Parts: sequence; structure tokens; C-alpha cells
Amino acid sequence: MKPATKHSAFADSSSVRIRFRSQSFAAAALVLLTSLGSFGSCAKVSGTGASGDTGGFTGSTGGKTGGGSGGGGGTGGVGEATGGQGASIVQNDKDGGCMQAQVVFQPQIPVVFILADRSGSVFDGNPSTFAKLRTGILAVMSSLKDQVRFGFGAFVGENTSSACMLNMQKIDVLTADDFDDAQKRANKYTAIETLYSSLVALNGKADTPAMAALESLKKPLLDDKSPGDKYVIFVTEGETDLCDDPSPVCGSDAATWAIQDLYASKIKTLIFGLRTGATDQSDAALQAFANAGAGVGIPFPRNYATSTDIYNGCTGSPNWLKQEMATSGATKASLATYTAASDGGAGITNARLFIADTSNMTALVNTLSAAVQGVKSCVFDLDSQGVKVDIANTAILDGAKVLIEGAPQPHVDANGWKMNTPTQLELTGASCDLWRKPATKKIDFQFPCEVIIPG
Repeated sequence: MKPATKHSAFADSSSVRIRFRSQSFAAAALVLLTSLGSFGSCAKVSGTGASGDTGGFTGSTGGKTGGGSGGGGGTGGVGEATGGQGASIVQNDKDGGCMQAQVVFQPQIPVVFILADRSGSVFDGNPSTFAKLRTGILAVMSSLKDQVRFGFGAFVGENTSSACMLNMQKIDVLTADDFDDAQKRANKYTAIETLYSSLVALNGKADTPAMAALESLKKPLLDDKSPGDKYVIFVTEGETDLCDDPSPVCGSDAATWAIQDLYASKIKTLIFGLRTGATDQSDAALQAFANAGAGVGIPFPRNYATSTDIYNGCTGSPNWLKQEMATSGATKASLATYTAASDGGAGITNARLFIADTSNMTALVNTLSAAVQGVKSCVFDLDSQGVKVDIANTAILDGAKVLIEGAPQPHVDANGWKMNTPTQLELTGASCDLWRKPATKKIDFQFPCEVIIPG
């Protein structure tokens, strides 16, 4: 029997049908127990998981590593890192010879690449904003390294001989196969910590070529074909540029375009905004970046009414013009796409913008944690030796329940849950939003055993 995932702790389980509960947002294995011997009636599954010193499935080892093994009828513990979730299994008297099977729904592991601004202004102060951010970011990555496939990069522009040279120091995302190895996860975090701790301010003029940095992430993220959503968390004060110091709108327009380009490739961007030296222009740019990362409409920058106005304002930037030629073929238009007037955009609901409070480390860590927690996967893959859900049996399937913090979610395509395939369940709309809230910790699935097809 395939064991539960090795990445996270489990919570208790109790149901006469099928029930499983997740407390860890990304890698929790959600366990169904059902009779696969006879579908006329089902085995009764009951019991509660303690904090896990004994238990397991019918002779398997469960609970804490090194915990006791439970037979079919023993009390199951809660696996903390490598153990499975236990439960008492009471066979139906009529079908006493039927077999029990462990069925696992496992949320897809999200990829999060944290991209940090390393331009000159973030090194102001003692300790600097860069140092404070490093402490907070590493704390969050350390706490979630077993639940998220992290990558990290810090960028700055070296302005030499009128060229904008991107200086990107990065550690790529851990592969999905390596993520299954606890030691490799720990080694990846150590590599990120070592690199991040070694970075200092660049001597001389240090620019912020965000467009180039963001575009450099696109190919390696797309080359990762493992299931799971992909995100960039962009840590910036919003005052991006192209190293040739044109109007501030040019760097903002270029970075907004790059974020929109990532979104078009199904890579979302969350913005962790800094207020160091911020201006009205940078505040507006931060919101534009956040909207672009979520696929939301963006108003034109202040004092620019049309795409042509932005083009005319950026003709003095050779680096912007070069990208404009490559992107739009000299149509004399902005790089980014705007959808409303510069008065703030009537009818636009802005995406969430995370603002870092570098004066309060606890608040900083909490804000960044909220950003990362928001990438919980709403897609759950069934991973249990060929077992499937009979999605054609709609009359029975409609009796299945998905509960988030005890609240039933409707079985509908929008704002509820649906089976994408016989082996994949997805939360949609409002139900996905509810699951992704940082305060949401528990999800329960209750399926009639008649819809479970053995492998």
C-alpha cells in the first residue's frame, strides 16, 4: 500500500464514509478509507488521531517516525513527517473479508520564486531595508521549505558603457523529484541562505532593471513541467528603471509588461512592496504591478492618457525603445496594456498589494507569510495505486461532501468543487479563495464508497 506523503503532518480522521483532513496547506496527504472488496456495503471507518505515537493502516507503520504499528482495528496516530495517518478500521460484519485500501488526495506543490530588489536605495539605513527583508524572508522560507518549492534571486543593474547589465544572483527552484528528499530540501534552503547572506551593496551606480530580471525567470519556470501553480513574489519599492534614467514611467511600463507576460504564461506575480523612498509614482507602480500579476485591469499612469503618450514619453530611453521594437514592431505604443483612464480606473477592483513594514519584523514576517500562504493549491491529485472516482455516477457523486473549516462547499463547476478527472479534484471560485485564506487550516472530504473504483 502506498504510504502517505512524506512532507507534512496530518490531522485526525473520523467518518462512516470517507473523510480526510489536512492541516498543512501544500503537501498534506488527504486520506480516504473505503472498502474495495464489496461495494454492496462499506467498511466503517472511525477513530481519532492522537499526536501520533501508535497506529497505522492494517499492519503498516504510522504516526511518528519509529512509532508503533497498528493492526486492522488499532487506534491510529497522526504522522508528523514520514508516517501515515492512522484510524480504527471496523469491517462490516456482512463483508468481513473485504479489503481496506488507503486512497490519497495530495495537493499539488506550488513553486514560489522570490525576486528581491538589490538596488542602491534598499541599502539605506542601519540596519538596511535589505538586511531587514533578508531576515524576514529567510524566516518565512525556513518555516515553509517543506511545503513550497522555493527559488530565490536578487537583482541589480550595473550601468557600464551605457549598457544596462543585469546582475542576477539566484538559486533555482528545487526539482519536484528532489523535493521528495528531506535532506535536499534542507540543502536548498541552506544554499539560498548562504547566497542571500553574502550579498552586499553594489559599488557605484546601482539601478533597478526589473523588466530584465522578471523576463529572465520565464524560461526556467516554464521548463519545470511538474504539476502545481507557479508564482513570483517580487520584492520592490516600485521605482524600477532601465539604467538609462528616462522618465520614471518607462521603467514602470516595462516592468508591468514583463509581469503581464509572465501572467500570460500562467505564472502569477505577487507584489511585496517597500515604502523606502517611495513616491506617488512608485505607489501607483506597485499597484499596477500587483494588478498585472493577477490579470486585473490597469489604469494609465498619472499624466498619461493614452498608450501613445507613454511612447512619446519614453523615446529618450534607448533600452525602452529596443524592447518596444521587439515587442510591438514599432507601433508607437506602450509596452504594457492599460484598460482605463489615469483617474484610478473606474470599475477596476485592484488586486491585493502586500506592503512590508520594515520597522516591525513581526508584521513583516506575517505579511510575507500571508502572501506565501495565499498560493495554497486548490487542485488535489488522487495518488493511490490506480484507484479512481467514478465521476460518471453523478447521482451518487452528488452525495459527496467537501467541507472547509466545517462549511460545506457546493458540488458545482464555479464557486465550489468539481472532479476534473477521475483522479483530480479542484476547488473553484469562492471555495478556492476560502481555502487560500491564511486562517483556513482544515479541509474534509466525504465520499460515498460506491463511487470509489479500485485499481
